[in-house]
Amino acid sequence: MRLHTITLKNYRGVEDCTVEFPEIGVTVVEGNNEVGKTCIPEAVNMILSEMDSSGKRSVKAIRPVHRDEGPEVEIEVSTGDYRFTYFKRWLKNSQTTLDIIAPHRDQLAGREAHERVEGILQETLDQDLWKALSIEQSGNLNLPKFEGQSLGQALDLAAGGDIAGASEDNLWERIRTERERYW
Repeated sequence: MRLHTITLKNYRGVEDCTVEFPEIGVTVVEGNNEVGKTCIPEAVNMILSEMDSSGKRSVKAIRPVHRDEGPEVEIEVSTGDYRFTYFKRWLKNSQTTLDIIAPHRDQLAGREAHERVEGILQETLDQDLWKALSIEQSGNLNLPKFEGQSLGQALDLAAGGDIAGASEDNLWERIRTERERYW
């Protein structure tokens, strides 16, 4: 899955911000403290997992600071053969819309849109790899096991390179050996 853009509006302390990501490579988001960096992965997970009607504590926690507005997230994503724009607003005037751009144009709203995105992700996304790569600040640090090759291969491909091959398996062992020298 590749995230092309994300727009946050009335999301925690973020009033209105759009971030565009490059088409190739791995992106690192950096900036000053308290500017909303952590909101980006949180918002992606929120829009993909929580219905617009949810009253969960995690949804209530994204309510904007000092404003009576519903938090909004819009993402443009490509995964497999699909490219789509997905929008949700929670808590006030709840709304979900989905505009599928490829492979065939389609527009959906509400629960139907939410379920269609879930179906697309089931079809096109390695759920275990997604969970392994989804590490949020202040969350539990459940690092992925490096026994399989899929994590390294996916990162190599995302960075625009070729799969490293046999040397990829060796990398984790070299890291552990070097760490043990000092610890």
